[in-house]
Amino acid sequence: MGHMPGIVTRDEFHRLLARERARSDRNSHAFSLVVFRTSAAPPNQVRRVAEILREQRRLTDDVGWVDPPDLGALLPDTPAVGARRFAEKMHGVLQKAGCDVEDRIYTYQGNSDDSSMWAPPPVRRTTPGTRRSLGRRRRW
Repeated sequence: MGHMPGIVTRDEFHRLLARERARSDRNSHAFSLVVFRTSAAPPNQVRRVAEILREQRRLTDDVGWVDPPDLGALLPDTPAVGARRFAEKMHGVLQKAGCDVEDRIYTYQGNSDDSSMWAPPPVRRTTPGTRRSLGRRRRW
């Protein structure tokens, strides 16, 4: 995907993730990442998902390309329960806009015994009638 206003590039997004992880380790707080899987969506739908995420994010959140064409919302100071609320809200807004995408939630606990690991994500949301499954732990 080309440049989209308000959506940071993959390199910038990964730099923001690294910065937030360092901040989280230093201050012992959690933050979350919600990844929206848009790889199966047509380009116009990917653009619409990006626009909706940009419009719906909080001032402190960042939206960018995690691994194009997948988009991510970086949610500072947001534990798993807050990320789940955000993802559920976005899922509803995206469905109303005709955008059928899956999402995955990752929460980093900060300064824990194993600070290199993200907490296991909760159940992945999909459109009604499709299978739900648990995600695996993922190293960033």
